[in-house]
Amino acid sequence: MTQRTRIAGFLAAAAALALSACTASESSGDPTEQPEEAVALTDLVNENRRLESDLADAELRLAEACLEDGGLTVHDRYVLWPNEIAEQELLVETYPYDDFLPDADVAARWGFGQWLTTPEGSESDEAEEYKTAVYGEDHVEEEPDNSEWDGLSAEEQDAWYAAYYGPEYAEFRSGALGGNPSGDGAGDPPAPGGCLLSVVEGLYGPVGGDYEGPSDLRPQDPTDTGDFDALRADYRDLTADAETAFLDCLAAKDRGMWEFNELAGLPLSEYFYNAYFRDRPDFEALHPDTGEIPEPPGDLGGDYASVYEFEVATAVDFTACGEESGYREAATAAWDQVQTGYYTDLEDEMFAYQDAMRAALGRAQDLLGA
Repeated sequence: MTQRTRIAGFLAAAAALALSACTASESSGDPTEQPEEAVALTDLVNENRRLESDLADAELRLAEACLEDGGLTVHDRYVLWPNEIAEQELLVETYPYDDFLPDADVAARWGFGQWLTTPEGSESDEAEEYKTAVYGEDHVEEEPDNSEWDGLSAEEQDAWYAAYYGPEYAEFRSGALGGNPSGDGAGDPPAPGGCLLSVVEGLYGPVGGDYEGPSDLRPQDPTDTGDFDALRADYRDLTADAETAFLDCLAAKDRGMWEFNELAGLPLSEYFYNAYFRDRPDFEALHPDTGEIPEPPGDLGGDYASVYEFEVATAVDFTACGEESGYREAATAAWDQVQTGYYTDLEDEMFAYQDAMRAALGRAQDLLGA
């Protein structure tokens, strides 16, 4: 494995690890109560999610009906697979510090979980134990039964894709998935057609000349379109003093000089890549695009077990500093404040989004009953 390949694999695994941490059922902040305003906003968010789920299900049912009207009764269930849209228990369930401030008991047992991004860690017996403890037993997504589809010939499958996506888009898709950048699938994709276009037009109206896909016409969730850089900047302003206190605490515990990155996180992936791989012959140190990391200790052993032990000890100190400096408490309050303000400012738009989805669902019911 080349240096470039290993780095790419490590960072991809680290990104997946961070995303999983951010989508776990409970954040490390573990807020158990919400103010009345946040409770009402959570109800609004969840009603929108229920409508999104109903609308997505209606799209799939209409697509199946369209395909079956054309004599295609066996479907690729990976394409026609409902997107599970989970409801929220709290308005704010995850925090920017989740990946670098694990719960104290998790830190003492498994560190930050960065070891999962190494070959030794990902293949270890404790990998599944860690995932179950941190992300829950249901962290593995259910997969559809596609056995009927797998029994079709390649020609039958191609005919289904052409009917669903339209011939031009299906051909482009086939070339792209086949890894053929210079042949079919090169360049900008054509607009989808076929049953997919039929469903979109039936629910959301005729497409325009600049139509590129269903997302151009579906109602757009206003909470996905905000100024997230400004939101993060407001959060950083509220936590500036707490950040300084936290970093000073780390330095006092001989954990080196760290600096927060632009996302209000700490560059753990680069730091632990350097720690786990620094004794390999082709090692080249990683440096974060934003934020600062120290060098791993000079006396750190080069074997996996030594670095794992070092990661656990580091995580224990990070977690302790989060409490001792007041950073966790201040950051939790600040993120709750900016998130509640964000949703409050969008309340009218969120109700309008509901109306648009209900109107589309009414059209879906008419089409399904026709």
